[in-house]
Amino acid sequence: MTTIAADSKGMASDSCIQTSAAIISLNAKKILRIKGCLVGWAGSCAVCQQMINSLVDTKDTPVKYLTDNATIINDSVTLLILDKAGIIWEYDGRGAPYHLNEKFATIGSGDDIAMAALLAGATVQKAIRIAIQLDVGSGGKMKYFKL
Repeated sequence: MTTIAADSKGMASDSCIQTSAAIISLNAKKILRIKGCLVGWAGSCAVCQQMINSLVDTKDTPVKYLTDNATIINDSVTLLILDKAGIIWEYDGRGAPYHLNEKFATIGSGDDIAMAALLAGATVQKAIRIAIQLDVGSGGKMKYFKL
């Protein structure tokens, strides 16, 4: 479970990884800088790690790689990508990533809470802090990465 929020300037996440029975880590890094983009992941840790490894290993940007490999289907991963131009993309495990023509976006178990906070005027950092307080699937500390 995870909460990630992005705007055109950066991306924030919680830092908790858990199973249905236990917290595994309260210091996880769920946002990575890959080819000048910020990539936030939510879903199965093992599957997300495989996807991140593929994005790191390719010469292409994350959006181009996922677009060129749109036949990769995996419902166990959701990615939020903030490209070099400040454009937010979402990859939901089915087909190519899609451009979100919005000022901000959220993914993960606390995405509704974070989105409500953003719509009320919160920053992405504050939205994640609120999700950590209210979403049972989010926890640890808020981590922020500036584009």
